[in-house]
Amino acid sequence: MPPRKKKDDPMAAVDALPLVQELEKALACLDAVEKDVDEGKRPGKDMDAFFQQLGRVDDAAAALPEMPIPQGALDDGADLDVVARQDLRRQLDDLAAEGHRKKNMKTL
Repeated sequence: MPPRKKKDDPMAAVDALPLVQELEKALACLDAVEKDVDEGKRPGKDMDAFFQQLGRVDDAAAALPEMPIPQGALDDGADLDVVARQDLRRQLDDLAAEGHRKKNMKTL
């Protein structure tokens, strides 16, 4: 997939992410494997390249920060807007409680 220009497409920022770039390379390698199979060739070298690229995808994914999944987000029929709002409210409450604890600790 050719790179997108930022002014042309808002998804250009997504395309610039290392994980997305590695995934696109893996898909290109998989296309080469599929082409070999369609032509009746053995996809040995292309298959090796695909598996190496999958390792790079794994490395790029491991480099991303851990993002906890909000409670209830994976439930059947979950309204993700409601889940996000509840999660944000919970985080703000935790932050306020932490600020209150710090304030009380200073007065001890």
